[in-house]
Amino acid sequence: DVYALGVIAYELVSGHLPHPRLTTSTLFEALDILRHEQPPRLSSLSPQARGDLDTVVMKALASEPSQRYRSAAALGDDLQRLLDHRPVLARAPTLRYRIARFVRRHRALSIAASVVFVALIAATTISTLAAQRARAALAEATARAAELAAVNDFVETMLVGADPETGGSADMPLREVLEHAEQALDEATPAPRVAGQVALLLGQTWSALGERSAAQRALARAETWIDQGFGAESEEAALLRFAQIEEALRADDAKGAIALSTDMENALTQNPAPWAAAMRVRTRVIHAQALEATGEVEAAIAMDRELLADAQLPHLEDRAEVSDVIRHNLAFALLQVGDFQEAERLIRITLASESARLGSDHPQTLYTKKVLGQTLHRQGHLDEAAKLYEEVYNKRRARYGDDHPLTLSSGSQLAAALNTLNRAAEAEPLLRRAIETRIARNEGDTREAIIDRVMFITTLDKLGHADQALALADEVIAKEKGTPTRDTLMARAARGTLLLKAGRIAEARSTFDALIKLAPDILGPNFPNWPVMLSNAAAADLAAGDAATARDRLKPVLELLTQQRGAEHPQTQLARSRLIEAYTALGKTDEAAALQTSADAKTHAH
Repeated sequence: DVYALGVIAYELVSGHLPHPRLTTSTLFEALDILRHEQPPRLSSLSPQARGDLDTVVMKALASEPSQRYRSAAALGDDLQRLLDHRPVLARAPTLRYRIARFVRRHRALSIAASVVFVALIAATTISTLAAQRARAALAEATARAAELAAVNDFVETMLVGADPETGGSADMPLREVLEHAEQALDEATPAPRVAGQVALLLGQTWSALGERSAAQRALARAETWIDQGFGAESEEAALLRFAQIEEALRADDAKGAIALSTDMENALTQNPAPWAAAMRVRTRVIHAQALEATGEVEAAIAMDRELLADAQLPHLEDRAEVSDVIRHNLAFALLQVGDFQEAERLIRITLASESARLGSDHPQTLYTKKVLGQTLHRQGHLDEAAKLYEEVYNKRRARYGDDHPLTLSSGSQLAAALNTLNRAAEAEPLLRRAIETRIARNEGDTREAIIDRVMFITTLDKLGHADQALALADEVIAKEKGTPTRDTLMARAARGTLLLKAGRIAEARSTFDALIKLAPDILGPNFPNWPVMLSNAAAADLAAGDAATARDRLKPVLELLTQQRGAEHPQTQLARSRLIEAYTALGKTDEAAALQTSADAKTHAH
């Protein structure tokens, strides 16, 4: 960023680019230019730039990252000093280097990442790796910085104008650009260090675009070159392996991500280098995300809590960002186990931090607003949740377009709230578009597509299309192929409810019984919708005249729902009314009356 601002300032003042030949050079010609050529002093092209202005701009363009400003903000501060006719700081170069920026996994950004993001990775990698070399030999540091500056220039030149974070995807020209870049890499046969860095950046870009096979191929090539050029225990190799872990998680290979994370954490624990401790924190963040993705939610919660208390965290240069990521992940995991109030507290802290740090409309801030909506949704604050979902959906739609993955996911979330608010007619077009778009992209079997179908079952039912809803539930269940998941179990639960409404009571009970046998191993005891499933199973028991079984299911369900969602939540009220019905059917009129009196008192107090 600082180098790019320096280029802009240079051209604004002088009318010339600092290295005009780079605009027509190949990557490897650019390497040679940056190794052997220095841009003319700004003052030599524009005499009015003599003095502090020349010093400030040339500092931003320094070949070695350590001699540049530490941040764009620092450059801005020095420019303000110049405008105020105060002494500038450009003559006192810093020796401190920025550590590599953490490549974070947010459920929303896992689908799309910006070229700006990739350029930042490159820029910070330049600084970090140059610092490593400087500790060994200043001459090698200078040469290394020039090589990596060329890699960064390659990214900025080749990928400009194709920003996936603002709506790009694999079918944009960026795909062709990346393919040509890979071809150029093959033809040029550069040194392993340069080839490894370029292949790593290509792999990260393919990964951010959702191109799994291309990403894995590029990262595998990068591994060979980086291990050869830097060594398997180097920081460069650690950055490469971190990218491989992220790619595994994006490819829905959470178990693979856990295995890779565990190996990397063990290796980093044995590494005495200063960067290793910080990298271990980042790796554990991804590890916790992978645990949550496999259903090991309690283990993910424990790891996230350990990370927030990690003594290394306050020493990270980007500690605010990493802390936000950890809190966000912890809150999301707590949602899965029903601790909605703690999740809401953490998300509100994270949202305040991100709004101040990134801005209220930043993609990450919008994602956090969506998660806040989920915490409110689960607690029954439906109107407030729907407003947040709608805000996120409208802003993403305006920025990315109707069919971008982020727009589709936020539209689906809004549809879930609309279903709960009995506004199924508004939910229907959102879910239908999401499902059709994913199928058109050959993504019909992804988890996101399955979740959309499960929600659409509810929408169809509420719209009076029970037969279509039941057929869709059977379609989702068929995708289990012998391996049920959380999402297909939700389809089983919906199927049981549909059968019950249709009067097919024996089939409904059979469906719920099978679900209840599968659920403990797949959902875990703290799955938020588990008490709702049991309540619906009890409704089938009541319909079959088995009030005793219904009572035994409903007593713990009512207690759990009251604890999780409050006495006035619609699901809590429904479970209470079913339990009163069970008591009445069993002749337990005193228990039924006491429960009704308690319910009336709570309603009156509310």
